[in-house]
Parts: sequence; structure tokens; C-alpha cells
Amino acid sequence: MVELLKTFVPSSTPTVPLQTIGEVSNFGEGVQIIGSEGFEIKYETYGVTRGQFDQLVQELQVSREMAKRLLKVLKEKDVELYERESKFKQLLVMYAELKNKVNAREDDVSQEVVKLLERGELEEAEQLLTESLQRRLSRIGEDRVSAASDAFELGRLKLLQLDIYAAFDFARQAVELDPSNIEYLTGLGTIEIELENYESSTEHLSNALSLTIEKYGENSPETADVYSRLGIAAVMGDMHHEAVSYFTRTIEIVVKVYGEDSYIADQMRNSLAGALAGVGEIERANELAESSIKKLLENRNNPHYALALNNFAIFKRNIGELQEAIAAFTQAEEAYWKENDRPGPFLANILSSKGEIMIAVGNLDEAIPILERANKIYTEIYSPSSTNVISSIQNLGMAWHAAKNYSKAIGYYHEALDLCRDKYGENHRYTMTFLNLIERAENELPLRVYFEDFDRGLRVEELK
Repeated sequence: MVELLKTFVPSSTPTVPLQTIGEVSNFGEGVQIIGSEGFEIKYETYGVTRGQFDQLVQELQVSREMAKRLLKVLKEKDVELYERESKFKQLLVMYAELKNKVNAREDDVSQEVVKLLERGELEEAEQLLTESLQRRLSRIGEDRVSAASDAFELGRLKLLQLDIYAAFDFARQAVELDPSNIEYLTGLGTIEIELENYESSTEHLSNALSLTIEKYGENSPETADVYSRLGIAAVMGDMHHEAVSYFTRTIEIVVKVYGEDSYIADQMRNSLAGALAGVGEIERANELAESSIKKLLENRNNPHYALALNNFAIFKRNIGELQEAIAAFTQAEEAYWKENDRPGPFLANILSSKGEIMIAVGNLDEAIPILERANKIYTEIYSPSSTNVISSIQNLGMAWHAAKNYSKAIGYYHEALDLCRDKYGENHRYTMTFLNLIERAENELPLRVYFEDFDRGLRVEELK
């Protein structure tokens, strides 16, 4: 598989099917002293083992000093222990890309920056690049391209420091300085998905698409990559008609490049099924989902087997076979634990979906602890204002509402309401939903729920 554009890919962004980041196996446990300064790799301290550390350093050809510095960043930023291995892999990939980009420049500052990075001196490298950017901005008429490169590299550095908002600012500055750079546009558009700014993300990714087609051709893997990112932004921004178009085009290219029966093609067909359901083509969506998921499930060596089981469970849910859906989600959780040794956001997604169905079938004794597990994972990973956290709080409120424990339900609804007011404003439909739920619970009226569409799970009935 060719290496594709993979800049500024935040952890919570849905996986772009054509990416090759993070395809590294876990290795054995163990504790080892590394380096003369006595830097000790312990899982309970850094979230990775010595074996994992050594393998990743070797695979990605990065300096041990920088790798150790990135582990310290994860610890300093209080990243949850079970998230650190995947974050560490991602940061190492970002660092390798940054180093290669800086190495390609021909100036004294760049060479000094590389030396600092190799020694793990992130703040000193940032200072040098900042000074370089400021000098170039002072003579901007003649040096816009170089200034844009400085800004984008600073954005990469801020991502290495897990400062996504600063990274966004630098990526935006890079695009303003060099608006025809595919890498900058793709990076900015992708990071805007993470920040839930879908309209702006679509604009920047669309510009990147036009330039990518011009440079690589309409049927290149690079073009498919940008189409798939546009599809993700469209789905997450409730622009399902556009998502259908983007995913359809992605599939056409993937089939030409990788073949009709490639698992990438089936993954994208499943994404298309979700978009089709969003525009009301339920029958076609279900047929496409069933055929693509069955093919994915036939291959037990599929690197996304747990995801295939999860999608199969969603398919069963959508055709009304709720008990079969619960069983499939249980299998997906079992498969997850065969592929992972600690909780993560995908596990929370599985648990949340399973708990939602249990509310619908009235199995509340099991639904509530499952939804509490999902909420705990989400709140440890994401900011309080994230959609996942708000949704998980809503689910707990609905579970207690269905159990007729109205005081607990109202407590969760108020928590979600406050978050929605801060994020969306007083008159947004999500804010109004929680106001209606609170009124319904205060009057001890029953909760009526249904499954709204292919992707978004359990929703309360419209309350007039």
C-alpha cells in the first residue's frame, strides 16, 4: 500500500481507511533501564513496555532521546495510561514526518532544529522555528512559502506536545501563507474534523481535492484518501447526501487501485451504507451493509475484525433484530479484547451501542452498568464538551428515566443540558431536547425511544 497523506491526524478522528499509521504489533512486557541518565520504561509509568519502545524506535527510525521525550510529554499531559501506547505511536509517526520535512530544507536553522529534535529538546526547537517564522513574516512579500513551512512545522511540534488548538492555529497560518499546498490544506481540514468544525473542514479538504486531482490524477490513492476524509466530515456534519457522493467516488478509486475484493473496498462500502441510511435509502443501505460486513467477517485475519462485528451488530439493530444485535456487540467486545489489552474509545462505542439497545428492550439492570463503563472511558479520553461525552450522559439519563428513577435521570439531563448550552447555545435543537427530557422526567412521563438512523443510535421521540 502506498504511503498517503497523513498529516495532522488526531486520535479521535475516525480512521481514514487508506492510512497506514499504527500498523505495529505489541511486544512483550518487561522493565529495562535505558540510557545513562537512568530513564526507566515501565508500563505503569509510561503506558508502554520496553519491547514496544524498542520496536517502535527501530520501525520508525527515530532517535531514542526524542522517543523518551515524547513519553514524558504523554505523562506530563496526564494522558490516560491505557491511551498512551496508541498516542505514542502516533506522535512518533508525526515526529518522523516533521524531521523529514525539516531535513529537506536547505538552511542553517533547519539543521539546528533537527539536532535539537534528535536530542528531544522540543521547546528549544520550537523557539528556533518561531524566530525563523517571525523573521520571514517581517519580509513576507519575498518569503511566504518558507514562512508557511515554518508555521506548518510548528503545528507539527504542537501536536507532538498534544496542543491541538495551537496546532490548528499554525496549520491555519500555513494555509493562509501558502493556500495551494495540498499537505497544509489536508492537515488543516483533518484537524478541523477533530474540532467539529465540519463546514470549514469541507472547504479546505475540497480545495485539497482539486489540487490532488491535478497533481496525482482522478484515480490515484492520494485522491481516494481526500475523498474519504470529505466523506467523514460530511457524515459527522450531518451532510449525508454529500457523504454518499464522496464515499461512492472513494470506492470507485479503491476498487481500481486495490481490487474489488480488498478489505479497504468493503470498509468503504460499509461507510457508504451509513451515508445511504442517512438520506433515507434504508433498504439499499441494509443490503450493502450486510454484503460488505459478511465479506469482512469471512476473514478472521482482517485487522479490523472487531470493527466488522460491531458493524454487523449495527446492521442487525437497524433491521429490528435487537437480540441478535446484542449478541453481536458482545462478540465485538470479545474480539476487541483479543486485539487490545486496555480500554479505548472503540470499546466505549461498542458498550454504548449495546447499552442503548438494552434500554430499548427493557433490560435496564444490565444496560446501566454497561453505559456507566462507556461513560467512564469517554470522560477519561475526551473533553467534557465532546459529542461522545454528551451522548453518553444522555444515555445514562434515559436509562434511569426508563427505570423510573426520575431524580437520577434529571441529574444526568441537567449535566448534558449545561454542556449543550455552552457548546451549541440556548436555542439549538440538542439543547431543546434536554429541556424537553427534563420536563418529561419532572412530570414522571414515560420515555419513548427509537433508532433514528444507521449511525446515530438511540434517540428520544420528538416531544411536542
